[in-house]
Amino acid sequence: DNDNDNDNDNDNDNDNDNDNDKDNDNVNVTTQYSDTIGLLWVWAARQGRTDRCEWLRAKGLLHMMNTRVRGGMTPLHEALWKRHEGTARWMIAHGADVAATTKTNVTIFSFACEHASASLIFELAKIVPPAHLALPNKRGLSPIRYILARPLTACAERHPYLYSPSPSSSSPFSSSSSSSSSSSSSSSSSSSASS
Repeated sequence: DNDNDNDNDNDNDNDNDNDNDKDNDNVNVTTQYSDTIGLLWVWAARQGRTDRCEWLRAKGLLHMMNTRVRGGMTPLHEALWKRHEGTARWMIAHGADVAATTKTNVTIFSFACEHASASLIFELAKIVPPAHLALPNKRGLSPIRYILARPLTACAERHPYLYSPSPSSSSPFSSSSSSSSSSSSSSSSSSSASS
């Protein structure tokens, strides 16, 4: 009789193991699905494929746009890192997490300060958590340090309106002021020569 009870217990244990295996398989499939969709968002962000973002949204996958991948980066981090501002703006408009930080404490705002235009930086400054405006990463770099580290020439090429003098201001280096100063110096030298 005891042998039959042991056999029944073993059968029940095997049934429970099979149920657990099925549950684990479902978790693995769900995790793999989430990872795959997350990678699709990352791919679209890295490539600047706003059309693919729109396609993922149309498929009902917008809720997975904030999936974290390597180092805790989100697709919005990736879009900013690769300088795809149009895609980054689309993501922000469709609910991307602007408060996301990586494992090394790099914020969306820090990435924008390092890679984005002044207009996007100003827009983000209004909507990110206030602490992110000066939050340093694990290397001690704050968003302002990222801005200061940007090459001036790259900033001037991408944002010439920020670095060119206004038409109303006269510059000592402008051609009109240098020609007038050279003519006045030549007239003053000729008047001193005649005296």
